[in-house]
Amino acid sequence: MTARDWPISDALLHAYGSLITEQTGLRLDPQRWPELRSTLPAWGVAGPVEGRALVQALARQLSVGETYFFREPAAFDLIEHELLPALIAKRRRSTRRLRLWSAGCCTGEEAYSLAIVLQRLIPDIADWDIVIVGTDIHPGFLASARAGVYGEWSFRGVPHGLRETCFLPCGDEHHAVLPGLRRRTRFRFGNLAQDEAPGAGFDLILCRHVLMYFEACKAQQAIGRLQAALGEDGWLLLGATESSAADHPSLAALRFGDTTIHRKRRAGDAPEVSKRTLQRSANQGESPVHDAIARCRTASAADPCDPGQHLRYALLLEQLGRLDEARAALRRALFLDARLAAAHAALARLNARQGRRGGAIIVHDAAGHRAG
Repeated sequence: MTARDWPISDALLHAYGSLITEQTGLRLDPQRWPELRSTLPAWGVAGPVEGRALVQALARQLSVGETYFFREPAAFDLIEHELLPALIAKRRRSTRRLRLWSAGCCTGEEAYSLAIVLQRLIPDIADWDIVIVGTDIHPGFLASARAGVYGEWSFRGVPHGLRETCFLPCGDEHHAVLPGLRRRTRFRFGNLAQDEAPGAGFDLILCRHVLMYFEACKAQQAIGRLQAALGEDGWLLLGATESSAADHPSLAALRFGDTTIHRKRRAGDAPEVSKRTLQRSANQGESPVHDAIARCRTASAADPCDPGQHLRYALLLEQLGRLDEARAALRRALFLDARLAAAHAALARLNARQGRRGGAIIVHDAAGHRAG
C-alpha cells in the first residue's frame, strides 16, 4: 500500500493541524480537515508527523491567495488622502525616508498599490529613500510578486487608466509593473507567527486579511510583533474584521469613516484608560475596584490570550459605569473564545442598559445556546 492509499486517521489530522497552527499561526478548524486529508497523501504522508519543512509546506498549500490591486478602496483612500500626505510632509522637512511593510503580501498587488500611491503623491520621488517590503510564507506567491506580471483578475475594480500609466502590456492580456515601481519594492519570506520583522521603524504596516485565519492567541502575538516594528507615530492597518484583535497598550485606535487604524503611541504616552485611572487615584485614592482593574490589566498584559482576564476586566469596568470600555473588553474576550457564555450574557446586559434591545436579544439567544 502506498502513501496515497493509506487511510489518514483523525488523530494524524489533528496532530498536523496543531503543528500547522503552532508553526505558522494558521487556524485549521475541523471543517478544513477534508482538505488536509486529501493533501497529506499527495505529499507522501502516511504515518507519524514528520519534520518542520513538511508542516510549513502543508500550511502553504492550505493558505488563501486572494488579492488584487487597491483592495478595499476606502482603506486606500485613507492611505492616499490622510496618512501618507502627513507622513510625506513630515519627512520632506527631514530625512525624505519612508518605510512601508505589506505583511502577508500574497502575490504583491498590495505592495505595488502602495508604490503607485507614493508615486502619485511625491513628484520628486527619485530624490527620496523609499522601501516597500512585502513578506509572505508562500514561496510561489513571492515568486509571482517579484515577477510583477498580472492578469485581468488582479485589476478588477482598478480605476480606468491605471494599467496604461503604471504597467506595460506583455501579451496574453497580462501587464507588468513598471521598473520604477518595482525598484522600490522588495519581497522576502516572512512567517508572522515566528519570524522577526523585516526591519524596524516602519511608517506604515498593512496586515489585512491575514490574522483572520490565525488562531486567536497567535494573532495577538503577531500584533505584538507588528507594533514593535512600527516607528514612533507609525500606523498599522488591519482588515475590517481584524481590527478588534489589535488590543495592545502600545497602540491607539482611531476611526476614519468606516475604517479603523491603529497608531503607535509615543514613548511615555499611557493609554487613555490608564490616564483617567491615575487622575482619579490621585484625587480620591484607590478603591477596591480600581485596584482590581489594575491587577486585571497587569494579568492581561502578561497573558493577552486569556479570555477570562478580559471578561473580568469588562465586569469591573461595568461596575464603574465605563460601558463602552467594558463592551470593548467583552469583544476581546469573545474574539479569543466565541463560546464564552458569561461574556455573551454580559454583552447582552450592556446592550439592554444602553438601549440596544435588538442586540441584547440576539446575544442572549447566543449565550443561552452556548450555556445549554
